[in-house]
Amino acid sequence: MTTEPPTGLKSNMLRLYNYFTDEQFQRNCGAQPQMYRTLLFSLCYFHSILLERRKFGTLGYNVVYDFTYSDFEVSESIIRMYLDEISGGVEAIPFVTLRYLIAEASYGGRVTDDWDRRVISTYINQFMNPKTVNEERYLLSAADEYYVPSEVATLAGLKEHCKNLPITDPPEAFGQHSNADIASQIANSNLLLENLINVNATLARGGGGGGSNTKVQTIEERCLTILASLEEPSKAAIPTLIDYESIYEATNEDRASALNTCLLQEIQRYNILLKKIHRQKKELRAAVKGEIVMNDELDAIFNSLLVGRVPHSWTSAYPSTKPLASWSVDLVDRIDQMKLWGQRTPKVFWLAGFTYPTGFLKSLQQQQARRDQISIDQYGWEFLVLPSEDRTIMNAAKEGAYVRGVYLEG
Repeated sequence: MTTEPPTGLKSNMLRLYNYFTDEQFQRNCGAQPQMYRTLLFSLCYFHSILLERRKFGTLGYNVVYDFTYSDFEVSESIIRMYLDEISGGVEAIPFVTLRYLIAEASYGGRVTDDWDRRVISTYINQFMNPKTVNEERYLLSAADEYYVPSEVATLAGLKEHCKNLPITDPPEAFGQHSNADIASQIANSNLLLENLINVNATLARGGGGGGSNTKVQTIEERCLTILASLEEPSKAAIPTLIDYESIYEATNEDRASALNTCLLQEIQRYNILLKKIHRQKKELRAAVKGEIVMNDELDAIFNSLLVGRVPHSWTSAYPSTKPLASWSVDLVDRIDQMKLWGQRTPKVFWLAGFTYPTGFLKSLQQQQARRDQISIDQYGWEFLVLPSEDRTIMNAAKEGAYVRGVYLEG
């Protein structure tokens, strides 16, 4: 039996309150019950926000963090300890100290990115301040449903309030724009479809009754057919290795060129990928025929090919979300660019066709810095969108380079 972690602000906040018993809750309230209930609710909301913000991907955090209940538990004890020590009103609460210990020490101890740390500090400044205690129904976000229920005095009442929160979290609850939810919905949809594909493939492989042998054989034949489609003369055939030695000799006269260095490094990366693909194709074909034992790596490739997905081991050189058919055609185009570049420098570069586009951009800066005898750190980038298509460009750029394959997202 496994316990699935809750999803959504409502479920997360309910789970946190369920950790408390009535006796423990009353004991923790101490001499400042109203202040404790208010700050505890803000802390529960803060913890839930940090957990659920991960669903926005890179729009949520630069680095994904695993915040746990222990972080909440330590922060709750900090609030309780300081409230037990004060004897005055709200002005006696050391909010600066509380915010630092919670955001920078308790939760911040896991955070490695400065921008993510700033996000957490912004949240804690909004959720834990004098207005949180003084104002009635203090809003915790732009969404009106999320406020501090200052009039609720019992644990059961707080749980009931959490149960009435929206089932679907609006992006405004996180301080995000409504468009940010699109990335989360796409990721959830992709995960659902991926699970359906995996279940379908498992059922197809497992079969049932006396006809299972026929189904397994059919799947093996299908795998061999897919492997054959990745061979010549198909346009999606996995290319042969690039002749690194001949291109190295051809560029020997201009060895100081940073672009030639970039070309050779790209060829090395692609050749490593191509060697791996050709080797695994050969091994998988032998494994399907029963000539060798199918290990875990080959089994993963086998399952991916059956559902038209690019095997994970084939995406080591560059990331891609394309299905297998279009990915193999894309790989052919990438290799063709490298082969043509080995013959002559292109007038227009396909930026998306590099395994490491940043290396190409740095090579351009380095080449220009050597030409002008200026430090490379002093160069920036200017982008000029040309109204013409790349095939109409007759000459290479005098400074920088013409590139294609750049897209704007948003």
